[in-house]
Amino acid sequence: MTFKAIIFDLDGTLLHSIVDIADACNHVLKQNNLPTHDTESYVSWIGNGAAKLVERALPDHIKNDANKLDCFVQEYKDYYLAHLMVKSHLYEGIDNALAFLKQQKIPFAVNTNKPHSQTIPIVENYMKDFLPDLVFGQQDNIPKKPDPFAANLIAEKFKVNNKDVLFVGDSYVDIKTGKAAGMQTLGVTWGYGKSEDMEEAGCVDFINSPAELLEIVKRSTKY
Repeated sequence: MTFKAIIFDLDGTLLHSIVDIADACNHVLKQNNLPTHDTESYVSWIGNGAAKLVERALPDHIKNDANKLDCFVQEYKDYYLAHLMVKSHLYEGIDNALAFLKQQKIPFAVNTNKPHSQTIPIVENYMKDFLPDLVFGQQDNIPKKPDPFAANLIAEKFKVNNKDVLFVGDSYVDIKTGKAAGMQTLGVTWGYGKSEDMEEAGCVDFINSPAELLEIVKRSTKY
């Protein structure tokens, strides 16, 4: 496996963030006298953006009302934006891999379905010593993954052929994105997605720890 650039998913790939996400959504539900959910439920619900997450957490009689759903989504976004970094942290060893990429001048980007307004402060806080060259959170003018629009744009900005880009993620959506863009894909098993779902999306290469990611990067650069 050799490559000239890397695109990373964020939640479940670089960042263990599910507890803050669950706490924020449960706060909104509790404030509105609605039933809350355990963290494992949120693990199965993330990956398709904030609106879809909130929709999945709401009772049917609310999620089927577009106006009410929009209000709950905004409440969640507002609360989560103010509580992004309470319990979240980079997975152990991710810092070493990202620092090595910077040292070797290998361009890398973050492509996530998390709203861009939430993504930027997280990246600037947790990755301040090894900032990605590009960051694409969910924005109105950019289709969400698995649409490959952002991935294609990243490769174009890096001036790298798509086949020389490695897309790293923990979910079906991530692998489908990389495949749709004609990129190499690498599934991580420490995140929130399931290996069998990534296999269904076409993933054949998996790693079980960030330390393995570092070794793959070193082998690719013949370090």
